[in-house]
Amino acid sequence: MSKKRKGAKRPPAAPPKQSPPRPPPVHVEPEAILAESGMLRAVLTNCGVPAADLDDVLQEVLIGALVAVREDRYRPEPDLHPRSVLRRWLVGIAVHQASKYHDKAYRRREVAYADPHRVAHEPAPSPHGPVEARDLLAQLRLLRPRERIILLLVGEGEQVSQVARSLGVPVETAFSRLRLGRKHLAHVLKRWRRLR
Repeated sequence: MSKKRKGAKRPPAAPPKQSPPRPPPVHVEPEAILAESGMLRAVLTNCGVPAADLDDVLQEVLIGALVAVREDRYRPEPDLHPRSVLRRWLVGIAVHQASKYHDKAYRRREVAYADPHRVAHEPAPSPHGPVEARDLLAQLRLLRPRERIILLLVGEGEQVSQVARSLGVPVETAFSRLRLGRKHLAHVLKRWRRLR
């Protein structure tokens, strides 16, 4: 004889939600991606990629986009303007590649001068401004990548709904990540100010 279980029973598990069907993959000609090189160059410059390495990072962005198209990972919403969706998608890839560029350890190095003796005799600018800016950017990198990319794109002036479509996430998720990103950034900056 089994004892009757005391306490509340768990309700039956709800059936899993069906995600909306993904749009079909779209083929983009390489020329259409290459035509956006000027815009991508500006995005990478705004992300802090120095001019000396700009061509290399741009090449990584273009190759990444072409490989993604070839692997059917470019799936824009069919009712949106094709060029605008393509540009937003490429901006996301560029921001990601710029973030990877800054995360590499050998990028954090001293700047070499052709004639260091000439520079030594000039009045030296205060190092505090660039050091603080670098430190603040390092604090931004402490955020989760999915929150950081939404903060960066919204900071560039994109609408949250456009960012959500370009990242392929629901608008509510984008707003949630933006809210969490702002909250985490405020916490990180508060801790950073306290440690200074």
